[in-house]
Amino acid sequence: MTGCGGGGGSATSGELVYRTFWTSRSDPGSGTGQSEIINIKNIAGQIVATQVLNRSAGNQAIFTGLPSGVLTVECFLYSQPSGNGNYLGKVSPQITLASNVPASVDTEV
Repeated sequence: MTGCGGGGGSATSGELVYRTFWTSRSDPGSGTGQSEIINIKNIAGQIVATQVLNRSAGNQAIFTGLPSGVLTVECFLYSQPSGNGNYLGKVSPQITLASNVPASVDTEV
């Protein structure tokens, strides 16, 4: 599981576009990732937003109404839909969300 943070795209201030590029790789002993739980944390470590992204639903989650500043995007990969099954891995890129600057995070699982 790899990830990167960055800016650009068509999002508006306070909005983060999270994209996962699902691969057909198999994880040893666990199968292929089928879902992710995505938490957005502020600088104090508090969760300010969360979503579940199922492979069957696509590859993008949009978070709106986020605070400006340094945020951590925690992405937990699971072997079954809806965050069920075996835990397969985690990435935690940091981003800086500034006023009127769109942000995006891309991962590959």
